[in-house]
Amino acid sequence: MRLEAAVASAVERLSAPTRRVLLLAALDADAGLTTIGKAAQDSASVDDLAPAHQADLVHVDEAVGHVSFRHLLVRAAIVHRASLSERRSAHHSLAAALTDSALPRVWHLAEAAPGPDEAVARALDEAALPAWRRGASSGAGARAADETAVIDRRRVAASAAVAGLIRAGELSPHPGGRSRRLVEAAYLASIAGHLEVPRLLADHGQEPDTPTGLVFAATAHLLTHDEGDVDAAHRLLVRALDAHTDTAENDNWDYCGIL
Repeated sequence: MRLEAAVASAVERLSAPTRRVLLLAALDADAGLTTIGKAAQDSASVDDLAPAHQADLVHVDEAVGHVSFRHLLVRAAIVHRASLSERRSAHHSLAAALTDSALPRVWHLAEAAPGPDEAVARALDEAALPAWRRGASSGAGARAADETAVIDRRRVAASAAVAGLIRAGELSPHPGGRSRRLVEAAYLASIAGHLEVPRLLADHGQEPDTPTGLVFAATAHLLTHDEGDVDAAHRLLVRALDAHTDTAENDNWDYCGIL
């Protein structure tokens, strides 16, 4: 607790421009000094990192153009102190600065969104899967000794895509788009090995009032994608059909036409 109090006190003593540029760095650990400078625009500059460096809160390596926090508590304190509007503004500025990085850029746009936004959700959708495919195809001819590293890269790529698709689902204004994105996230989560498909769907995508037809549509999308998992799709479809059978009326079988 003493360390947390000391860090909070040190952060409070910094000027507003220094806290602004620290917030930009805290919200994107991979952002270099050039990106941070572009995102800061007229409100601050990378030179404003000097007081934080002197206070031993961050280390600025100008040779490689990178800033790193001395302790995770410093980064957490910077983000915690900022208001929601300040964080959204910082995410928006980072997105504007990351013109050449599709997934990081759209992720910041997603974090800046105040509510459901189909345009941002679609951009996340479009960036997440190609990023996963690049990770999945990397190291195809690797030696056996490199196999573990290749698997790790694939899992990292899948994890990033899962996070992107879940966020895209959260931003989806329409239930159909939300269900489809979360089914894709569930499949990639099974590849990443850190989430179970049924649990992900139960937690994020399959509320009791979700129309069964949307599950059908999501299953069809999973089946027709190149990276689709037939077994996972089959389990989803069987569950959807079981749920639908109890309430189906004779004129409701147009749901099945989606397949």
